[in-house]
This record gives sequence, C-alpha cells and structure tokens, in this order.
Amino acid sequence: MTDLPELLAQTASALVGTVAGGAIALYVARWQTLRTAEIQARTTTAQENAAVQLAHSLRVHEREKTAARALLERLEGLYQWSPSLPDVAEARNYLRHVQHTLESVIDGAPLPRHAAPPRPDRPGDEAWLPPDLPPHWTDPADGS
Repeated sequence: MTDLPELLAQTASALVGTVAGGAIALYVARWQTLRTAEIQARTTTAQENAAVQLAHSLRVHEREKTAARALLERLEGLYQWSPSLPDVAEARNYLRHVQHTLESVIDGAPLPRHAAPPRPDRPGDEAWLPPDLPPHWTDPADGS
C-alpha cells in the first residue's frame, strides 16, 4: 500500500501533462484556423479588387478603341475632303501619321514617337514626314 500515494502522484502528474498538452494543442489549432481564415479573407478581397480593376481597365480600353475607330472614320472623311485643301501633301502626311497612331491604339501596338504637326508657314516645299516612318509608309499598295 505504500506505493499507492506514489502511483497517484505519477498518475496525477501524467494527467496534468496530458491536459496541459491538449490545451496547448487546442490553442495552436484555433490560432492556425483563425490565421488561415484571415489569410483567405485577405486573398479573396485582393482577388475581388483585382477583378474590379481589370473590368474597369477593359471598359476604358473598349471606350478608347471605340473612340479611335470613330476618329478613324472621321479621318477617312477628311481624306476625301483634303484634295481641295492647299498644301495637301504636307497635311496628308500628318493625317496618315495620326491614322497610324490611332491604328496602334486599336491594335494595342506600341505608339509611334510623338511628332509635332506641320507648320503652314515653314520654309521650303517639302512635305512633312514623321520622325520614324512606319514600314507601310512608302508602300504604293497602302492606298493612303
């Protein structure tokens, strides 16, 4: 019988250790669950924000493409009218440059380098040319 108090002490010690270990494991599991839920909520919010920004960017891009197409149509009308203008070659080349820029916007291609418009009072009778000629500029099949 003398071993009974020792057995009870060992059993109590093991029981306290098991309960404490279980409490710690429960605390860690709860912390991990809360942390995972927080990360998932942040990720979901970030994905929703990215989707909203993408949708807005797509709408803006579509409006820009629509505006560029409308400008191209008006430019076609201006081409029809331009032979009656004085100094047609200078103005026609600049309008072709504007057309090329608008086509780049519609196609999503890199924009050509900015070029200042021709000045009507400039010396000489050379037609205005953009700083970087696109490959189709001198192509007779271009039709412009």
